[in-house]
Amino acid sequence: QEITVPGKVQKVADSAFSGCTKLKKATLQEGVGSIGKFAFDGCESLEEISLPEGLETIGASAFQECGALKSIELPDSVETIGGSAFAYGGCWRKLTFPKVLRRWRETHSPIAAICLKSH
Repeated sequence: QEITVPGKVQKVADSAFSGCTKLKKATLQEGVGSIGKFAFDGCESLEEISLPEGLETIGASAFQECGALKSIELPDSVETIGGSAFAYGGCWRKLTFPKVLRRWRETHSPIAAICLKSH
């Protein structure tokens, strides 16, 4: 299964795809500026997500428990990442952060719930 969120959708709503266990690929088109809390929480089969330049905010627990997601590239436009945004997802092979990050709200240590695997 895969979805494309068109650019005319400015925000992926809180819990929009939460629990969609068969979702494997998600593409957010340019124009999407925000990902809500728990938006992709529990999408355990999600392997690939494409985030557009212009995305500014990733909500708390947005990608929590996305165990199949092994790499993610955050565009330079991202300014705020909510607490536990990438928690309990398994081991990351590549996690690319923006050059300037204004706020990362963490309920625990920012790296505590992220396992970076060297390859």
